[in-house]
Amino acid sequence: MDKSDALCALLGLKVPIFQGGMAWASDATLAGAVSSNGGLGIIGAGGRHIGWIIEQIEVIRKLTIKPFAVNLPLEDLSDYQIDERLEALLALDSLLITVSGSRRYLRLFDRYPDFEIIPLVGTVMEAKLAERGGAKVVICEGQESGGSIGKLSLFSLLPQVVDSVSIPVVAAGGIADGRGMAAAFALGASGIQMGTRFLASKESSVCDAYKKIVVKARDSDSRVMFAPTQKPVRVLVNTSFRKYAREVGDGESADSLEHYRKGGLRRASAGDIENGLIQAGEIAGMVESIEPAAEILNTVISGFKAIALKGGSFLNLDKQVPLRHDFPLLMIDAIEVLEPLKYCRARFYLRPDFWAFGCHYRGYPVMPGSLLLEAMSQAMTLVVQKESVEPLSSTPVLITKIENVKFLEQVEPDTELHFEVHLGSFKRGLATGNVVCLVGEKEVCRCRMQLVDPDLIGKHLPPK
Repeated sequence: MDKSDALCALLGLKVPIFQGGMAWASDATLAGAVSSNGGLGIIGAGGRHIGWIIEQIEVIRKLTIKPFAVNLPLEDLSDYQIDERLEALLALDSLLITVSGSRRYLRLFDRYPDFEIIPLVGTVMEAKLAERGGAKVVICEGQESGGSIGKLSLFSLLPQVVDSVSIPVVAAGGIADGRGMAAAFALGASGIQMGTRFLASKESSVCDAYKKIVVKARDSDSRVMFAPTQKPVRVLVNTSFRKYAREVGDGESADSLEHYRKGGLRRASAGDIENGLIQAGEIAGMVESIEPAAEILNTVISGFKAIALKGGSFLNLDKQVPLRHDFPLLMIDAIEVLEPLKYCRARFYLRPDFWAFGCHYRGYPVMPGSLLLEAMSQAMTLVVQKESVEPLSSTPVLITKIENVKFLEQVEPDTELHFEVHLGSFKRGLATGNVVCLVGEKEVCRCRMQLVDPDLIGKHLPPK
């Protein structure tokens, strides 16, 4: 099993994308939108009291039945406060949490064995300690991220962390699109976490003015405050930052500048964007619009798939699918069984945001029958073109006939499709076989299909 598959299987996800647990920005509305579309939504509990956390868990459970997490930044919590929050989460059966800011989480593995604790790490040593302590997943965060930051950049730290542990590593910091996801996977990540991109989502709980500043940000608008302290923070330039920078230039001590930190993020999130702290990552310069979380996920996955299909092997997480189709028409995710010229079983996850649902039909999404037959033909193509008895041609295999088509059930979003092909014959470039599409054990479509290899059939035609 691929590490990304392992991550999704462990946490019950459809796509290996975490939404950052941003304090004052990620409540149940945002986390619920991400989780319901296959990622891991995370409620940001930093600076919040227990009553608010309990309320948000109750809200998100009305929005989705999919997995979600709660983020607990530990640096500002006493041991008593940490235990108090975990006992409340335990009573609510909310057992997936992400933690950051302190190694005190290590004591929690033995104390709270029912929890799935995912630590945020910023060094190789922290990753090793987390794995030894009992972590099954770690989030590797680089200094490009917004809010509290580490000392190392993600793409230098990530491969070192991946090489040092045997558990899945989620890359965080400076990722906002499919290109960043593909780059992180190339360096060994099993998933990604995005904060700043979701900060500018419609569901984010920060004020609209905050979101607009993120969208308008240029590449050079990101700055680090409190660098001499143990708690540096990445922000976007505003009046508060300029005042802070002048006082630093005048030689003010770090202690005397702490008033800028206290309550700064909360003020900005509520609307005081000039006197608060607009925390955001370096990637803010790439964020160009405020979109629903579902569209953000779809755009990132689409971009990732396009890159993977053009030149990588990151997409097909089980086995590379040897087809000439490109996204968005490729509709085979992985090959489960392949017996050349005999049998094939393949699968395709029909995501809720699959491109065809936007136009077929609006308000009543179902898989078009023509696309279902296309997917079935791709499964049959695998049987024919893989290790053919004759040399493979340079011309793609083509459909010549489809017979006895039966559409038995409509196919809806968020469905795992399995295709089974039984090849009956392959003679002189003509392949004939029976193809079935199943959801679970139930047939939703079946047909008899004939494909042709134009080059091979040409060898058997009489000369003119």
